Amino acid sequence: MARTQDGELLNTLQTGFKYIENESFQSTFSGLFSEINLGSEKLGKTYADRNAKLCTIITKIAEGLAEFSTDSDTLGDAYEYLIGQFAAGSGKKAGEFYTPQRISDILSEIVTLDSQEPKTGKRKHLASVMDFACGSGSLLLNVRKRMGEIEANDFNLNISRYVSTAEEEVAIDLSATHEELVDIEKRIRESTTKHNAFLKELGLSPLPASD
Repeated sequence: MARTQDGELLNTLQTGFKYIENESFQSTFSGLFSEINLGSEKLGKTYADRNAKLCTIITKIAEGLAEFSTDSDTLGDAYEYLIGQFAAGSGKKAGEFYTPQRISDILSEIVTLDSQEPKTGKRKHLASVMDFACGSGSLLLNVRKRMGEIEANDFNLNISRYVSTAEEEVAIDLSATHEELVDIEKRIRESTTKHNAFLKELGLSPLPASD
């Protein structure tokens, strides 16, 4: 559509984004494209202008991608580099689930070795591989890449499925809680006053005042 400068490209993309967010995979990707504003005036003042600019952008990207060699995963390498820089620059929290390439290489090499006799080298095939902390699946794909020749239908990348076990918590009424705390403080003051009266009769020092 972009190559032919189709006038419905923008509408088609918007419809596609909504479908992916709301209809596919049980709405797992809800909000995925929430920050993409195809109606932004930065793309153009009118619909036609925005559509034409979008066609041009996508066409230029396609032309650039055509120049990449198919022998290597250039985009994957670029993505890996950028996410690595993001993780390094944002601290441990942001990179918590990022596996650096060197560690991934070591892990995948270990997995593909013969566990009974590592000196014999790589296994001829693996029945299955599972990554219990799977994120993007890059570690599994790295294992697949290092296996070389693998028999058809004899390799299974098991991406673990996470099931939420969280239970819904009862909503807290902050207003009622505040009133309850105020009432408790009032009763504490009243009790303190009574105790101090008794202590005074006994000739003892009063209780210290609460802050």
